[in-house]
Amino acid sequence: MAQPLLQAREDLVRLAEELAVEPMSSEATQTIRAVMDLALSLNGLPPQTFEIFSKFEIAGPLAPLLLYRCEEQHLSTILELFDGLCSSWSLLPIKAWDAAFQAQGNYLVSRLDDPQWALANITERQNEIAARAPQLAPLICRDFSPLSWEELRNHFTSHTSEGINMDVGGFNPFRPAYSELLPRENFVEALMRVFDAPFAAALSATGRASLEKEQVLTIKDVERRHPDYFAKAFGYALSELKNGRQ
Repeated sequence: MAQPLLQAREDLVRLAEELAVEPMSSEATQTIRAVMDLALSLNGLPPQTFEIFSKFEIAGPLAPLLLYRCEEQHLSTILELFDGLCSSWSLLPIKAWDAAFQAQGNYLVSRLDDPQWALANITERQNEIAARAPQLAPLICRDFSPLSWEELRNHFTSHTSEGINMDVGGFNPFRPAYSELLPRENFVEALMRVFDAPFAAALSATGRASLEKEQVLTIKDVERRHPDYFAKAFGYALSELKNGRQ
């Protein structure tokens, strides 16, 4: 799995500084070889080419279509792309996923004029994606069924809360900014930070919130540290929002 964004940036700076100090070390030799391989892989394309990965949020269906069209063996690698970006798959707009579904359907039908085959192919890939990234199931799987509110809250209080380090705590960046749109709960702030994150992600995915960097990074942190709760709560929140009940 790719490193969290901030840690990856810190490691990259440290790597560059160490190479500048000890260019003859074995580690420097490996780094030079890796950068050489990376440069050659561009095959004439400018280094700015990599900027496309930071434009996923404004590129509509581009990112979801990478998941639909890559070989199954590369799914996990594609899913890790957002690990090093200040965004997340769960923050992509719902309309981007819908557009990708339509585009992939048209693409497959153009290859073989068989809509049923195309739908079966897409459904199979959606299940493969959801198996690796359960939090994406409510965005792509038509048969997704969320937990009830009681089940979700019980899961948080009985399981997730036990894994939260209360000593470290953590500022909750989602309140008061989105208090009116978030569930009316009043746990201590360290718990509320985790509790609110998937709900804020759902607000963003449905266009009801425009998140700041600190809020995005908090969502990514909770998504990484508490994936089971995040997937369940994100699915619940997204279903409620899509049905106009939140």
